[in-house]
Amino acid sequence: MDMPSDVNWPELLGSKNWDGLLDPLDLNLRRLILRCGDLCQVTYDTFINDKNSKYCGCSRYGKPTLLQTVCLPVADDYEVAGFLYATARVSVPEAFLLKSKSREMWDRESNWIGYVAVSNDAVSRELGRREIYVAWRGTTRDYEWTDILGAKLTSAAQLVRDYGGKEDDEAEEDDDGDDAKVPKVMLGWLTIYVSDDARSPFTKVSARMQLLTKIKQLIEQFKDERLSITLTVQLQLCHLL
Repeated sequence: MDMPSDVNWPELLGSKNWDGLLDPLDLNLRRLILRCGDLCQVTYDTFINDKNSKYCGCSRYGKPTLLQTVCLPVADDYEVAGFLYATARVSVPEAFLLKSKSREMWDRESNWIGYVAVSNDAVSRELGRREIYVAWRGTTRDYEWTDILGAKLTSAAQLVRDYGGKEDDEAEEDDDGDDAKVPKVMLGWLTIYVSDDARSPFTKVSARMQLLTKIKQLIEQFKDERLSITLTVQLQLCHLL
């Protein structure tokens, strides 16, 4: 474990908007940022982007050995609790969702998009809290991401609990409304996040529902412990999260 046990975790995770921690950069916050970067890098180290492989679009390593195999510095402190998969209802350029050229491809509709990791018992006892990290993969190629999926914004009301008491159809009417009042995300990323595909065993439910289901399971499993949930993501995808 690379973090001291006496860290003020609520402040480190933004409860006071990191007041007093940024200039100069707090050492523990720096450690947390680097850890999140390492967890995110795992998604690139394990992702198979060779279109000649029948496993293109999949994780190279399984859950039990993923963190150790990619040599994550804190691999022994965490366990992978679940994988996340994504699809899209519309055609998405291959900078994000890749497809194998093989006739024996592992899945025709989906890509591996990230994972959920949880601190083990020993580390959780030392920290006094159970850490949950959600690591998302971004694009796999150096394209301009606004050219990949477009920069059009759309309402994110379906993702926001109790947004003005509006139903989804009402929220869609707000797409052209005041940006300061209507929560919005980029349309391309939202499509990937909420799409499902009944033809795929991996995305019968959307990436969003996969994540929510797993987080609910972990909250129930560790209901008697203090929890923290942190999302780490490549820059492009943060426009969705």
